[in-house]
Amino acid sequence: MVMIGQRIETPNSIVELARPGLVIQRYLSQARTMARTLDRDRVARWKLAGRGRYALLLVLPSGFPVQAPLLNEDHFRRDSVARRISALAVVTGDTAMHAAMKLYFRYFAQSFEARVFDGEVQARAWLDDKIDDAMVGQ
Repeated sequence: MVMIGQRIETPNSIVELARPGLVIQRYLSQARTMARTLDRDRVARWKLAGRGRYALLLVLPSGFPVQAPLLNEDHFRRDSVARRISALAVVTGDTAMHAAMKLYFRYFAQSFEARVFDGEVQARAWLDDKIDDAMVGQ
């Protein structure tokens, strides 16, 4: 894991603190996702976000493979139990991954709202609204 300013590079992704309360994680097209690498990515997110809650924008590149065995485990459980993520937007690059992610979040209920989007602009707007709503409630 390499930390560069407000950004951490892992073997799978680039994780950055876009602004207080918003972490963006962009998976690399050559990423090799496994449970341990997903855990490494979570640690990077927590490090950037500090002790507070954060909204997460997860961007999967076009052609990112659907790996069925990974869909059998709740990779956001620690985030959910710790109440670290306030909202999660996943941007998928293709129809197969979009469908897989929607199914994943139906099966694994989280303590935060999660939505799947086709585009980053819509996902970011949705998260910005969630962050603004959370700030008003404080």
